[in-house]
Amino acid sequence: MCIRDRNRTILNFPGSTSFPSSDEVMYKDCDILIPAATEKSINKFNAHKIRARIISEGANGPTTVYADKVLEEAGVLVLPDILCNSGGVTCSYFEWLKNLGHISPGKLLRRWEEKKNIRLVQVITNKLIGNELVLTDKDMRDIRGPQEEDVVLSGLEEVLCSAYDDVKLIAKSRNISLRMAAYASALEKIDDVFKDTGLYAS
Repeated sequence: MCIRDRNRTILNFPGSTSFPSSDEVMYKDCDILIPAATEKSINKFNAHKIRARIISEGANGPTTVYADKVLEEAGVLVLPDILCNSGGVTCSYFEWLKNLGHISPGKLLRRWEEKKNIRLVQVITNKLIGNELVLTDKDMRDIRGPQEEDVVLSGLEEVLCSAYDDVKLIAKSRNISLRMAAYASALEKIDDVFKDTGLYAS
């Protein structure tokens, strides 16, 4: 922060390589490129210049339809925005659920989890050593029940990993891109809800 405050820029930061424009960074040889700022940053004018093997879309819609086709033909794996940057909206959903119930996640189970973990450690200690269990403050922090942040992060991991596994399976079984598989997965879920609720005419 001192460099930025003093120079009003992070260009020429000691030990770094500076680029005159952000575009030049996108065309460097790399394993993973993460376009995370603006829409349509990868388009028909520059898609052929991309040399990354994997693109992980952090922004909304950073790759145009034309560019997507160019990248797919070049063998570049594109992890679509609908998967990669959905963590924020997922956490917003958790917050909405929390507000509906007027109770923070983990509050109901925290003490139970803590006591369960203590009992588990006691059993293991008695079986292996046979001595009385003495827990330090650090031990207690390690085995405590989940805090709200722990529950949110665990839920987020479950949702995102399950979504990726689902999309990957669809992509592989239908021989389509991850982006098309993500769309297919979403549309099938909507279709299921419409059928279950009777919104479709019989």
